[in-house]
Amino acid sequence: MTSVESPPTELPPPPDTGRAVASLLSRLGGFGLELILVPCTFVFGWVGWWIIAWADGQTPAKSLLHQHTVDARDGELAGFGRMALREALGKGVGALLVLSGAYFELPVVAAVGVLYGVVGAALAVPDPRRRTLWDRLAGTVVVEGDPPPPVPAPIAITDPVEPSTAPE
Repeated sequence: MTSVESPPTELPPPPDTGRAVASLLSRLGGFGLELILVPCTFVFGWVGWWIIAWADGQTPAKSLLHQHTVDARDGELAGFGRMALREALGKGVGALLVLSGAYFELPVVAAVGVLYGVVGAALAVPDPRRRTLWDRLAGTVVVEGDPPPPVPAPIAITDPVEPSTAPE
């Protein structure tokens, strides 16, 4: 009788990063830091910083905590579009519900927004890669460390034009 091996219970970090997946405690710390940064930057500063940081696979808190977001399949840095999906669609739904419920004095709507955020974040607890709902929607993983430096585009070198053959 042959025994069938069970799949591994822990998944490795995304390939090609060599960096550890961000822990639950650091993810919770990032959430708390975002809650502090929003009012400290009068919301507008945070929104601008938030959108600019997407190009590096980060949010304001991730940039301060030296974390970044990568593609869950290949470990490549999450670009602007993937971060927009993760942040605006993934987290924005809950935030919109909470703010709408508070503004229109509809506590049930605000409670649904809070529940969305709690359940979305709680999905990271059993996941070995600590992926929240918004990570799953965007196909991302948060890892420790600063993002890799950008690789400059190659410069095309052409043959110099001989002075005698240059058009006048």
